[in-house]
Amino acid sequence: MKKSILNIIRCTGFLFLLIGVSNLQASTEECSQEDIQHYIFIHGIGSSGTMAFGVMREAIETHIDCTKAYHFEYETKNSSLTTHDFAKDLNLLLETLPKTNKKNINLIMHSQGGLVGLKWMINSIRSYHGFSRKIVERVNRYITFATPFWGSDLAMMGNVILFSGLSKNSISPFGKLQLEQIEYGSPVFFDTAHVLSQNWKGAVSEFLRNEVKMLNITGMGPYSSTIMSKLGGSQKFEGDYFVNTPSSQINFNFGRVDNYVYESSIQETAKMKPHDIAKQSYVLGTHANIYSFLGGSYGLAELPKKCLELRACDHPGYETLLTFIQTGEVITDTEIAKVIQGFELHVELDFYGAISDPQAIELMIKKSNTIDITRHWGERYTPSPIRLEDGKAIFLIKGSLLSNDSNFDELEFVIESDEIKPRSIKVRVERGKVSLIKTVVVSKQ
Repeated sequence: MKKSILNIIRCTGFLFLLIGVSNLQASTEECSQEDIQHYIFIHGIGSSGTMAFGVMREAIETHIDCTKAYHFEYETKNSSLTTHDFAKDLNLLLETLPKTNKKNINLIMHSQGGLVGLKWMINSIRSYHGFSRKIVERVNRYITFATPFWGSDLAMMGNVILFSGLSKNSISPFGKLQLEQIEYGSPVFFDTAHVLSQNWKGAVSEFLRNEVKMLNITGMGPYSSTIMSKLGGSQKFEGDYFVNTPSSQINFNFGRVDNYVYESSIQETAKMKPHDIAKQSYVLGTHANIYSFLGGSYGLAELPKKCLELRACDHPGYETLLTFIQTGEVITDTEIAKVIQGFELHVELDFYGAISDPQAIELMIKKSNTIDITRHWGERYTPSPIRLEDGKAIFLIKGSLLSNDSNFDELEFVIESDEIKPRSIKVRVERGKVSLIKTVVVSKQ
């Protein structure tokens, strides 16, 4: 029996399927089409299937019976394409799989690949044009390695370095629009939060919780006795050095303080609601194995050839993946969980019509003995907006919870300028997690 490895490649506006052929393990020959589980590996930005996953596709077929695995390749260097374009291409690939009513599609994704997979699922659940509700109903598992669900420092730096004043850069390994979409404060993320925070019957979040087995695998680079730990340790570099721990899980807290009538003298408390959709695992590993010299850890999803022999494999990310597939249980490194202190708070401020100089808006954070902002921002307690457009300002607050007594604390801030009515807000933040809040300000007149 033969297998097909499908790679979708866009060329001069047309879409081609390239079909390669190789031998399949004998155990698959004994399986009916109805029994076969299909595993789709989706790489991240600036990468490819082999770069991101090493031999993981071959390993899955070797270690799990009745399995076919494929690499989904897309044009990550193309500056005019977005995750929406790649999600449509993914739908075309999935349409080539044998038709069945069984749940037999499994998405395994690294970095931006998880955003491609999520975009495809959301659009398919909603039956958008070019997407298939019937196919998404066949999704069995959605598993991510280090996906920047809420943004990445690397994307922000990459856009400045590679595309400052440019719409295209032929030597860039990353597409411009892709980098913009995974920057902190991207409108894509607040749109995603809005979609996933809807809890009515038939909502996307309800489908994902009830119909799909979801796991986010978060990497932690070496956090003791390494170069990076000496430069700031797990506080500045809490994550895999590309994606911070809070941003690499889809679970988030969401709240609103967006009433237009408020009193400046009264502090308002945001009612934050948790939206937990996926299971979470922490493992030792960096975003890519180029950082192995910092402490010898594996690339989080890049599987070495020795792991084709399971007894010789000591890759923590693969062990977590394989265990979840085979038993549904989640393996997590409890030592990593103990050292995590970081949180992120994303504030979307609507000031439309209230101010003539958006640059003058200040968000002033109240100092606290139990929350440390300075490890991330220096001595600044007034972070600048990371995005200003369309009457909105986006602020990113990164900090650390210093007390080990609780996973939660309250952060207080005031939004003010000469033209607006100041607004004072208290928000509950959570260790290792992203919180998003929407608020508004009005003019003094």
